[in-house]
Amino acid sequence: MLATAGVALSILLSFPEFLSSTFALLGVLSWFREWRTIPAVIPIYLVAAAVHPAYKFYALVVIISYPLLLLSVKFNKVSASTFFSASIAFPSMAYSPLVEFLVLTVTLVLISSIEYRGVVISALAFLIASYFYPQFYDVTYFYLLSGVLGAILGDRLKLKEVGYLSAFSTLSVLLYPYSQIPAIFLSLGFALFYPFVLPFSMIALYFEGFKYALLLIPAMVVPFVWKSLTPKLTLISIGIGYLIAVFPPLIVPLIIASKYDKYSLLVAAAFLGTISALSIVKQDFTAFLTSLTGAVSLALAAYLGPEILGRVEEISVKRKDESSQ
Repeated sequence: MLATAGVALSILLSFPEFLSSTFALLGVLSWFREWRTIPAVIPIYLVAAAVHPAYKFYALVVIISYPLLLLSVKFNKVSASTFFSASIAFPSMAYSPLVEFLVLTVTLVLISSIEYRGVVISALAFLIASYFYPQFYDVTYFYLLSGVLGAILGDRLKLKEVGYLSAFSTLSVLLYPYSQIPAIFLSLGFALFYPFVLPFSMIALYFEGFKYALLLIPAMVVPFVWKSLTPKLTLISIGIGYLIAVFPPLIVPLIIASKYDKYSLLVAAAFLGTISALSIVKQDFTAFLTSLTGAVSLALAAYLGPEILGRVEEISVKRKDESSQ
């Protein structure tokens, strides 16, 4: 039901973001084999297409995606990696070729290590699209290169499941032109899940305009010295805390994080609380409201998160028991 609502809400997004958000959401549905969601959502898109002509294309995208989503019943990794890899192409195309290369290649190699065939399928799709839209030529090359690298490296990357979160490090670079401080914290925090990604993320940030980015590369030793979730989740929580004032639903991942390391959320809250106090001194009321909102949200997530997750787990257990009877 939550997945259905998520896909339905994606029609309300601005047009340029539709494909990326929809493909990412379809990737999540594929991973969990939730193929039954799409038949329930197609009528929503068809009604939207009747109201607004632009949605005809969106309805077509969802309908075409349905057969691939059906494959997730047996090949969920292939289907999910196809959608995930396709979702990152469109936002990266707005950046310089070097940043586009770094973001796409690093992220796609990590996705390829899960299932390289999904990246190759996306590459072939963009190859066909490039015949009609030449702007996809570079994207196609990066996808083919990443698919080959992913197939060669494979298990040599020795990634644990949590290590795949490092893919968000390079993706966070794309936030830098819009929100600089969160992009830096998120990129650094996610990279610590697989520190070999950090140099690529920092180089991309450097070429995006963060002149101190290269000085942060030595931070890649932190996971080897301090084997704890605290530094990673603290940095990520600070980045998310800055963005909550703009997009409140981001409190959801903070609530989930509270299950694993409540202390990191409190440290991040204290940091943003300090920033809000300094903002008053500087009479920067925008920064004050942004940091204060983040600090309060982090504190609430730290204290109420475990209780909320406990109740959700109780409800899910009850439903399983009721369905089994």
